[in-house]
Amino acid sequence: MRLIHTSLFAAIAALGLAACNQQPAAPEAEAPATTPAEGSAAPADPAAAPATEAAPATDATASAELAPTQGNETKGSVTFKVVDGKVHVTGQITGLKPGSEHGFHIHEKGDCSAPDGMSAGGHFNPGKQDHGNVSADPHHGGDMPNIK
Repeated sequence: MRLIHTSLFAAIAALGLAACNQQPAAPEAEAPATTPAEGSAAPADPAAAPATEAAPATDATASAELAPTQGNETKGSVTFKVVDGKVHVTGQITGLKPGSEHGFHIHEKGDCSAPDGMSAGGHFNPGKQDHGNVSADPHHGGDMPNIK
């Protein structure tokens, strides 16, 4: 098990984009309607109201199923969980040669409809950083340590 030192936003956002054959997410609850305080005016255009950013969940957990590309047998499941403000990644992966080392990263989309997996897009990179080792800078949000 490893703790991944990456931003909570990047890891949790990327989770939804991590792998093929994902289970659908639970529908989000709608925010209750609010009435402006007495004496205050509601914005004429709701789009003009300032946006507020939701606080990240401190106990967020998500999982993804990994599907093989055409001609490969590697598959498994991965779980992402926030532990002490860091994202803890665990999983079970089969089909890798014993004793080998393999890259592990998150892609932009959870779409693996293309036989070669190219429909998953590039590596998740919201900060437009160079690709690199997660233990050093620079690296982008989709970089993870290699699987050994």
